[in-house]
Amino acid sequence: MKTIELNNFKKFEHLPEKELGFINLLVGKCNSGKSSFSQAAISFIDNLLHIDMNRDEDNLGKLNIFFQSKRPTFHFKCEDVELDLGQFNDIIHKGGGATEIILKCGFDFKDGGKKQRVFVSFTIGSHSKDNFGNINKIAIESYTHKFEFSFEEDGAFGYCSYLRKDSDTPIIFKSNADDLTDPNEHLLIRVVRNIIRGNESEKYELTTEDIKIIENLINMLFSVLDQEFNYFGKYEEKRGITYIPAFYINTNYEKEECYDNYKNYKNLDYFRKTLNDFIDSKISLNENDEDKYGQFVNKMMEKFGLGSLIVEDQQCFFVEDKRDCLTPLHLSGKGAIRLITIILRLAICIKEKSPLVFIEEPEQNLHPNLQSLLADLLFDAYLLAKRDGQNINFIVETHSEYLVRRSQLIVKKCCEVGVERDSIPFKTFYFPDDGKQPFDMEYNENGSFSKDFGPGFTDESAKLAINLIR
Repeated sequence: MKTIELNNFKKFEHLPEKELGFINLLVGKCNSGKSSFSQAAISFIDNLLHIDMNRDEDNLGKLNIFFQSKRPTFHFKCEDVELDLGQFNDIIHKGGGATEIILKCGFDFKDGGKKQRVFVSFTIGSHSKDNFGNINKIAIESYTHKFEFSFEEDGAFGYCSYLRKDSDTPIIFKSNADDLTDPNEHLLIRVVRNIIRGNESEKYELTTEDIKIIENLINMLFSVLDQEFNYFGKYEEKRGITYIPAFYINTNYEKEECYDNYKNYKNLDYFRKTLNDFIDSKISLNENDEDKYGQFVNKMMEKFGLGSLIVEDQQCFFVEDKRDCLTPLHLSGKGAIRLITIILRLAICIKEKSPLVFIEEPEQNLHPNLQSLLADLLFDAYLLAKRDGQNINFIVETHSEYLVRRSQLIVKKCCEVGVERDSIPFKTFYFPDDGKQPFDMEYNENGSFSKDFGPGFTDESAKLAINLIR
């Protein structure tokens, strides 16, 4: 995912398009919109991945279940991660009389070795059931053309529209139920097929180029789903998103509960779920096995001074210190448990090729020195994924000045050894609390920022120090 744009979503009446990096740090006061930003991205991807599509024999894309007799719904209770945004009325921006939410994301993909970008947007209205919204429009766009599906108030298919380059007037396509040859085929499918196959090109004054562009826009969406999320499952399971919340650490359980059976899996806390998933990932921490994901875990354990992680009988986790003393993991300090959970989860998501990783306040329970090293953890995770041929996006909500400062140092060191600034993965976005738009702080080659943070972040310690010596 490379861009995000929001309309009428929680904090934001309108958030203009933001270009993301590979490691995105979201900084700002409480209630400034950081969580709204992350939640919009998570819910968008979660819903996009639950579109039911299949490639048909013509490679046109048969959107068979997603577009049945009624318009599709948008789920505010995410399917793949434990995130419940509530009801439509809880989520729509309060003010201005808004009736629809618009979420729009841009994706890069490769087409014959050439990088291209496609934008997908959902226009969402209210729904009678909790945790749902009605999808009123779905649009697929390039920088120059737009193809949109629209639905009527009663939920039936309304029309498709195609907006040509340098034109302000879209071409509207409709089809009658009598046109259907297959009673199980949705009107939208019929319209798309007719357009692409040229059956109605004269009726709508479509050129051959128009038809190719419309087909290309649809296939661009399929390319993103294929390349980023392995949607069609050619080689492995569908790849989803990873969400690491600021979780409560529950250490009040017996050792044998560390690895539970899947009957009770949904009842486990995030810490124990991560241990379960790590065991199932079959990542080896034995140095002799040369498992690169296990090596990443061991390297990070050493960098953070956490000792060595030991897994016995594929069930019990221990931490071994420099004196060779073993401590059950759940008896470690909360900061150590938090860090180890994040490290294990990152190793899992890189091995499973998760394209999007959201982390909520990773500095929770951590000493300032360890907070700064979180930037190294993210950078090393990014490099491991890159060596695997992956482009993972990390979106990190943080209040840690130490994490941000360390990222500046990493940027400086990279530039000093000749790495081009545009190739360095870090971006920091500041979210003001005065109603102004979030903005990219823009790293310079010397690690400094081109823009200033608002009051109360990097200047807070300085203000306290000045008051102390007065």
